[in-house]
Amino acid sequence: MKTYSQRYNNLYLVKSKDTLLEIVASGVEKADSIKRVSDYYHVEISNTLAFGDNYNDEGMLKTVGKGYLMGNAPEELKKHYPYITADHNHDGIAEVLENLEN
Repeated sequence: MKTYSQRYNNLYLVKSKDTLLEIVASGVEKADSIKRVSDYYHVEISNTLAFGDNYNDEGMLKTVGKGYLMGNAPEELKKHYPYITADHNHDGIAEVLENLEN
């Protein structure tokens, strides 16, 4: 299955699985939420991290201090991100969190 993303009028569509089509309003970005939460808690954006597995996570992954792609992310995305962890079925997030420096 080919994963793709497309902007269409006022919508942003991402087909992430054969049976999953994610649709959000254009301009709604996960990166904006990360910024708002870090501002609210007075945390430098460079001290944040995020996990994503598809094209609709790119803005968020580029915004945080360290963005991790999950192992089940499309191969094309993996070419552009240095931090990749195990897939969602193999505790990829826990793997990273357990190895964070104190």
